[in-house]
Amino acid sequence: MKSSKKSIRLDKIFNSESTTSNNLCKTNTAQPTIYAEEFRQHLYCKRILYWRRIAKVHGHSTYLMEKGTTYHNQREKSTYVRSDAIQVYHNRYFYHEDYNIAARVDTILEYEDHISAVEYKRFYHFPSPFKSHIIQCIVGGLAAEFELDKPLTSIEIQYYQGKRSQINLQSEYRKKIIEILAEMREILTQQILPLPVKNSKKCEVCEYYKICRNG
Repeated sequence: MKSSKKSIRLDKIFNSESTTSNNLCKTNTAQPTIYAEEFRQHLYCKRILYWRRIAKVHGHSTYLMEKGTTYHNQREKSTYVRSDAIQVYHNRYFYHEDYNIAARVDTILEYEDHISAVEYKRFYHFPSPFKSHIIQCIVGGLAAEFELDKPLTSIEIQYYQGKRSQINLQSEYRKKIIEILAEMREILTQQILPLPVKNSKKCEVCEYYKICRNG
């Protein structure tokens, strides 16, 4: 099937409203490392971080989670080749020492003067990727940026059936990551269970559904 690739501006997806302080430039490494996957989950529902990190509750695997894992395993067996990339990293762990964030990134494409991050997702969201998928990919790219010492200039979300969305990053993406990171660290520090999501349909496919509805 022919691949369809769409370029998207980040400022069309994220608005400029700030919900937390953006003064956090560097974090104390004494604080726990936060992973790219946790950023994605936090944007889906803020309670997930509480159940995982504070309550230390193990969620139940859902059908969608299992299908996503299967897709990832199949995708990892294929080879992502870019003739213009000088190095391609698959499923590698990266750590950003200043922000104390980490990720096991699906694919990092390294060029002479920059890098690009690629994330594989099973479900395509029209007309643009889910914000949570974008943030997860950016966090992984930032961790790789720190270790490879080259700027992250773009990310790409690859979906099932060949759909692809490429996003060229502007300066505001770093501010957005810092805002979300500050919000997540506040939850961990205060240890307060956040309010549930307004859209209850999201709860039905969440791994913490049975626990959370009684919490």
